[in-house]
Amino acid sequence: MTTTRSSLRRLASAVEPGPDAVGTARTIVIERVEPELDGGRYPAKRVVGDWLTVSADIIVDGHDLLGAALLIRADDEPEWREVRMRAGRHDRWSGRVRLTRNRWHRYTLEAWRDEVASWSDRLVRKARAHGPIAVELAHIFRGLGSQVHQVHRGEQVLRGFDEDVRAAVTRGLSARGIELHLGQTVVAAARAGAALTVRLAGGAELEVDALLAATGRRPRTAGLGLAEVGVELGERGQVLVDEESRSSVPSIYAVGDCTDRFNLTPVAIREGQAVAEALFGGRPSPVDYDQVPTAVFSLPPAATIGLTETEARARHGEVDVFRSSFRPLRHAMSGRDQPTLMKVIAERGSGRLCGIHMVGDDAPEIIQCLAVAFRMGATKADLDATMPIHPTAAEEFMLLR
Repeated sequence: MTTTRSSLRRLASAVEPGPDAVGTARTIVIERVEPELDGGRYPAKRVVGDWLTVSADIIVDGHDLLGAALLIRADDEPEWREVRMRAGRHDRWSGRVRLTRNRWHRYTLEAWRDEVASWSDRLVRKARAHGPIAVELAHIFRGLGSQVHQVHRGEQVLRGFDEDVRAAVTRGLSARGIELHLGQTVVAAARAGAALTVRLAGGAELEVDALLAATGRRPRTAGLGLAEVGVELGERGQVLVDEESRSSVPSIYAVGDCTDRFNLTPVAIREGQAVAEALFGGRPSPVDYDQVPTAVFSLPPAATIGLTETEARARHGEVDVFRSSFRPLRHAMSGRDQPTLMKVIAERGSGRLCGIHMVGDDAPEIIQCLAVAFRMGATKADLDATMPIHPTAAEEFMLLR
């Protein structure tokens, strides 16, 4: 799918820094992006040299964007400069541009989707609960012998993951006997004796013993006095921080789930390390959220690092996609129908890897090892030149053509 500029539409209002911002840059965190061009000012979080960094959570009518751009110009410049924004996970888009010294600047955001897609009248921030916990618990209860119904409001589970991964995990749920109710939400639940009747938006009713709502978590920051000392909080109660985890109060830092960025234990540990290294070691090293390996412990498990195919095409334009779906040798003898999916996305021309995805046995272990090469800037040619171990599932990554 190609990006079409005919459907480009402004999403945020221009902002003019005050006199104290001359020759400086500001990090802006936009909590809600509106389609109007006028009105609304977004708070500057920190002065960072001569660079302007803007990050925003953007979603349109439940669909992913194909591209976003930061437009900027100094007041005495007739033309806008356009900088493509980077697509991260959970609809986070970010852009960074050097400012012209001793000039006031105006900037705005643009975002676009394929021209055949319809726009909603209002943009809202995507919820952080994308379904991994629901998928994992569904498999756990099914494995214990329960009859499981999984209700999901999307057309496939695991929103935010690569589409091929989502499809493979969805098939895995059905193959295990988990009854999926896609495109549905729970609108009511009532207890009648030992049974619980759950009514769905489409009118169907399910009689179950228990209802588990995997709706995610909110940062538990209430009552800590953060607002009283000037720490700015988001609409979910999360502490708003810049790329170095500094809050709006320069002496207060926040890491982990209370910032609602990438809610994984290893990420929180790395964020804490980065803060310590910057404060006490003089080695600023912001966490790169584009290089966080992620796993979903479904059956079979899924793991990924880097961009989805949609994100890669939005950021790099032309990309090369290599995929394979096969039955591992261990299942060929037993006749078990559990295929493995492998997918590699590389930049066109340079061949640098920008996304690696897998659904199959040992996927988290394999992707964890590949994450080292990914972080070091490995190319598709590097994979091709690596001698495979046979017979293994991982060798398929070296044989993709």
